[in-house]
Amino acid sequence: MLLIIGNMSLGYGVFIMRAQDYFFATALGCLSAVIPPLAVNRISSFSGKLLLIALWTAIGFPLLGTFAFTGSLSAAILIFCNREIPTQRRLITAVTTIALIVLVPLLTYGLWTSYRM
Repeated sequence: MLLIIGNMSLGYGVFIMRAQDYFFATALGCLSAVIPPLAVNRISSFSGKLLLIALWTAIGFPLLGTFAFTGSLSAAILIFCNREIPTQRRLITAVTTIALIVLVPLLTYGLWTSYRM
């Protein structure tokens, strides 16, 4: 349903007329937002889950933009709402994810704008 909603939303027709080669851009974005929560469910160790969120945020943002942030945030919410994980680890996940979502665009902007040919 998310793929259909993403591809057939009201403003998407104008986007298709302008860029006909990018029909599946939103579909790939929605898929990239769904992957992190699914991957977090499969990883058993807490450090692995935290590492996945950190890598997905740091590597995904330059490649996928806000879709990577959506995936990271949804994975963090999934961990935060899990009552089987201790409260301290849930708070660590929430704080780390929010810090990464704030810092990664700033660092990326700083790296890309300070680059000289």
